[in-house]
Amino acid sequence: MGPPRALPFAISSVMSTVKTYWVYMVRCVDQSYYVGITSEIDRRIAEHNLGISRTAYTFARRPVALVYAQAFSNVDDAIAAEKRIKGWSRAKKSALICGDWEAIARLARTSRGKEDCRGPILRQAQDDRVAGHDDRVAAQDDMVAGPSVDRLRMTWVAAQDDMRGGVP
Repeated sequence: MGPPRALPFAISSVMSTVKTYWVYMVRCVDQSYYVGITSEIDRRIAEHNLGISRTAYTFARRPVALVYAQAFSNVDDAIAAEKRIKGWSRAKKSALICGDWEAIARLARTSRGKEDCRGPILRQAQDDRVAGHDDRVAAQDDMVAGPSVDRLRMTWVAAQDDMRGGVP
């Protein structure tokens, strides 16, 4: 599989005819995960980072970084996926972010899994924060770097291909 393709300019016209619902996961600055659903993923991530609601889980855990997203054309399927993922252990969520399907299957059988597939970039960002270097912007940049962003781009491109009926 080659690098992700660029999104076509005419994508907005396709998206206006087919509603897309996104189940997404963000990693907060305290390394916790938040799972949600939206039909406008860019707007929703921006809202998390702007801190629209003081009572929201992510308000005191900003900035957040998008680490996983999956597109659905049916809102009921998206809601079911969101609820399922919210019930998962941290280790299983981490395996999902990494695309480690073997670990997800194993963790489904062992509900107390302690595995975590965070890469060295994220571990370094966490180590820096723990050591007292609480540079939130740099930590966010570190969290976004790495293979999970490429997987997200591929998921986005695949979703757009599906909405166009497989036409590249």
